[in-house]
Amino acid sequence: MTNKLNPMTQQHPHDPLHGVSLARIMEQLVAHLGWAEMGFLIPIRCFTHDPSINSSLKFLRRTPWARAKVERLYLDCRFEFITEVAPQQEAIESLSGSMASDTESQ
Repeated sequence: MTNKLNPMTQQHPHDPLHGVSLARIMEQLVAHLGWAEMGFLIPIRCFTHDPSINSSLKFLRRTPWARAKVERLYLDCRFEFITEVAPQQEAIESLSGSMASDTESQ
């Protein structure tokens, strides 16, 4: 049963960014694209001059138009994140499975 009085407990099926923090968005974009590519796609100073996650977060939280561009870029790249994570997850599962079978045989 959902609590209708508390909007934070309700699900947001039409918001693909629900539950994804701005910090997580930035971490994934930087890992996937790098600062140079991000600065090319969204030419803002916090991406092109001495970039860091913290300085970018401060700027993006105060600048709605820039945050909207970053969120749009994240949504555009989201499928690529999924296809990158899937092979990594499979490798981790196969590695942990082989390690478990090695310890069982000893």
